[in-house]
Amino acid sequence: MEQNRKMAKAAGDYDRMYKPANLKIFPYVRYRASVGSKNPRSAHGRYDGMIFHKDDPWLKTHWPPWDFGCNCELENLTEEEAQEDPGRIQQKTPPNLVTVDSKSGFSFDPAHAFEEYDLTRQTPISRTHILEEAAEAVKDGKLGNVGLITAPPTAGIPPAPLPNLNQVKQGFDAMKNEVWSKIQSVGLNPNNLPDYKTVNQAFKNAGKQGKNIESDILDLFPQKPFEVAKLNHRAAESSGLPDNVPIMLGRGNSHHGISHL
Repeated sequence: MEQNRKMAKAAGDYDRMYKPANLKIFPYVRYRASVGSKNPRSAHGRYDGMIFHKDDPWLKTHWPPWDFGCNCELENLTEEEAQEDPGRIQQKTPPNLVTVDSKSGFSFDPAHAFEEYDLTRQTPISRTHILEEAAEAVKDGKLGNVGLITAPPTAGIPPAPLPNLNQVKQGFDAMKNEVWSKIQSVGLNPNNLPDYKTVNQAFKNAGKQGKNIESDILDLFPQKPFEVAKLNHRAAESSGLPDNVPIMLGRGNSHHGISHL
């Protein structure tokens, strides 16, 4: 489960870091080996602090996590930040010389997989087609002991409204309005923001410092976490959790979530 989470995060990070606007500002990454690990692996640790250009083929096979349990990370760097430590900037590796140091059999490359399997470009499939394919799979025994998951019929069964969602929306709307107002107050356009350093400098020039979300806006969100769903059997089984564990939505705490902003 944890490895799946890391790979999903890696795919999201790759998509974000390779967007044209991001590439323009941050053309380099710094390799940070085994972040938070008490016993870092030497195969990963030897890359710690190295700086790579984002078009280096080496990153295709060493984008973290590139081995089971890998806790390495990549840090975005501007051209100026990379040149502050020029001795750490690596020459681009010829594609035919790129190798993977993993001895565990781990071969999933989240960066390459994200490029190759862009689901946003797939043609939508009708609900009828999905049910027909599933029925055929069950009849032919293709699913083995997995079984078939079916959704309840939609006709005549309106979805149950989730509690407090309007209150959550009001909180986020108020938060958005506050952020927009603060950005405009320092002469910036929220719809066309420059890089983060320029934004920070604009606030400093205006004598304004960032601070946590205002308490009156925080109070617009529900005070107590509320249940939005339950973990189904297959999800619970794959994650090693009991069936019907409630999935809660709440403010978070001082370390993460709304209360941390």
